[in-house]
Amino acid sequence: MIVSTLEQVQKYLPSINFKVDIERLLDFLSRAEDWLTNSIIGTEIRGAVDQHQEEHVFLHLYCSRIICESAYLTVAAEMDLQLSEAGFVVQENNGMAPASQHRTERLISSLNTRLNTDCDSLIEYLMETSKAEGETYRSWRDTEQFKYLTEAFLPTRKALWRYQNYGVNIGNWQDYFNGIQLMARGIDVTAAPYVSLAEINRLRGLYRAGTANSVQLSAIGMLREVAASTYVKDTKAARDAAIRARAVMLESPDDFTEFKQRGCMPLESVHFNEGHIVDTM
Repeated sequence: MIVSTLEQVQKYLPSINFKVDIERLLDFLSRAEDWLTNSIIGTEIRGAVDQHQEEHVFLHLYCSRIICESAYLTVAAEMDLQLSEAGFVVQENNGMAPASQHRTERLISSLNTRLNTDCDSLIEYLMETSKAEGETYRSWRDTEQFKYLTEAFLPTRKALWRYQNYGVNIGNWQDYFNGIQLMARGIDVTAAPYVSLAEINRLRGLYRAGTANSVQLSAIGMLREVAASTYVKDTKAARDAAIRARAVMLESPDDFTEFKQRGCMPLESVHFNEGHIVDTM
């Protein structure tokens, strides 16, 4: 296990004074580690987390923080309740009073904020370090986790926040993670009639490889707006962003070979596409 001792937990959550045996926390920590592996890092680089070498110090730091925060959020929700023959009862400890609802909610909010930040920081770190050939982390780009996180061109919650431009509550990191598939689908459904699904998938490949040029990145920025608008259920803003993506491609068609070859360039102002009316420019 990446985190298996009370000392490790207290290292990453120093403000929390644990009054519980580590054996009661191990299952929470193990489940948090599984969640981290399945959601972000994948099994390919999982072994590198345990290698306490200087080259992996940041990977180990981010992963340890996330595991402790995720585990303790679950502990906070479950640990004070016990099931008895009379139903659920609250555990009492001599010399200690139950925390108020306000203090409990403040703790959970603080942990969620830290978890949001650390998940994003880990992904940003992996996105950067995995670019170099020969690095241990290069294999991360071959994982299903990397593919999923980049499907909507918004690999972090922070990136979604920047592009949604509404100031609304987009939820915690798990809410964002669950919404990636919805955002990717929004890009495919909303933008494909304007630029072709083939071009969208080609841009996904360039983005994942880190080889998109400045013009292609401009179009990707528009697709990010489609994704973010889909997340907040603003179909008009998503459609407008798709039209702007088309405008970028029309200005430099040689940078968008699939768009150029798929018959999207000569679209009339109103065009029938597979039985659906599509408004274009």
